[in-house]
Amino acid sequence: MNRNTEFKYITERQSIEGFHSDLLEEMIEENRKIEAHPEVVKTDNKTLQKGKIVYGIVLIIVSILTLLMMNSLMKARTTIELNTLDAYGVHEEDRGLGYLWIFPKEIGTRSTASDYYYYHQESYFGVTYQVYLSHSWSPEDFDKEVLRLSRITDEKSPRIKGNDQIVYNTDDFVLPAYVTVYNDQRSYEYALINRSNYEIIYVYIENVDLEAIHFNHEYLPNDYTNKIGQDSYNIYLDAYREKIDSQ
Repeated sequence: MNRNTEFKYITERQSIEGFHSDLLEEMIEENRKIEAHPEVVKTDNKTLQKGKIVYGIVLIIVSILTLLMMNSLMKARTTIELNTLDAYGVHEEDRGLGYLWIFPKEIGTRSTASDYYYYHQESYFGVTYQVYLSHSWSPEDFDKEVLRLSRITDEKSPRIKGNDQIVYNTDDFVLPAYVTVYNDQRSYEYALINRSNYEIIYVYIENVDLEAIHFNHEYLPNDYTNKIGQDSYNIYLDAYREKIDSQ
């Protein structure tokens, strides 16, 4: 080691030792202050603990208020549920993506209705509809009703995949069906034709989970829970948009 290098080494060593010495003196001085005034340290610790407690209380209150607000939002603003034939057609103006043209305007005296259910719920997260009518007609009225269904059309609607009128579907239901709305934003409107007993099953559903379906699941479209992204149509499409725009 030459003299210049040795001198530089000694200088750096003295500088490091001086830094350590200064740091040690500062630590000793800080300990002296703590020993001389222990009440200051205790006060700071108490203040810190109180701050943690206050923060925890505020966090709990905010969490409770958030849960209450979410629960309030999830609750329905409006719910209507009917299951008596006397109420049939009372709320026919309450409808979503369908116009309920599938359903008969009146229940004739020569027919026998076996089941009716109407459910409509509005919440902050959307609208739910479920309308179901199972109806047995006389042979003569049955033929008239099937003819009425076959002629349903909406002249305002554009041709959607070649369809501007009701679709006769024999592939996607347990029975032959006349369909006006199929898989349009989780909505369906259709009538199932059971010629063996002159029964017609009328259905309109919108945003209804499988477990909430009131009627026999056999009458739902095939593979009802896995329709997202599959083919869809709605003969009321333009009319529905015009209705929304006018509100």
